[in-house]
Amino acid sequence: MVNFFKLYARSPSALLGLILLVLVIGMALPAGWFFPSDPLRLAGRPLQWPLHNARFLLGTDHIGRDIAAQIFHGARVSLTIGVVATAIAIAIGIVVGALAGFYGGVVDDMLMLLGVTRPVAGLAL
Repeated sequence: MVNFFKLYARSPSALLGLILLVLVIGMALPAGWFFPSDPLRLAGRPLQWPLHNARFLLGTDHIGRDIAAQIFHGARVSLTIGVVATAIAIAIGIVVGALAGFYGGVVDDMLMLLGVTRPVAGLAL
């Protein structure tokens, strides 16, 4: 396990990904606390510049909605979608792997062939 962390720490792209993930989680968790109201409601004058008003750190859009509130609440939605998609992929992988392991032989070959050729065919399109 220690070897894993040493190798992980040597990879700049892995560290950058970890930093970005922590940043997005750090934005998503307190989104309801920092911006308790609906992020899509009208909050102020349209097209305010960032830091022009202390109430709107990133300004407002062309309708007058707070951009920072939209980003923080959007991070929450994005993380939820990612977690649900990952859970579905894991569930499908467990079922396919269990079927291939239980039946073996031709069923295993067909399932593995389907699992290998389908993503490759999608890349060709």
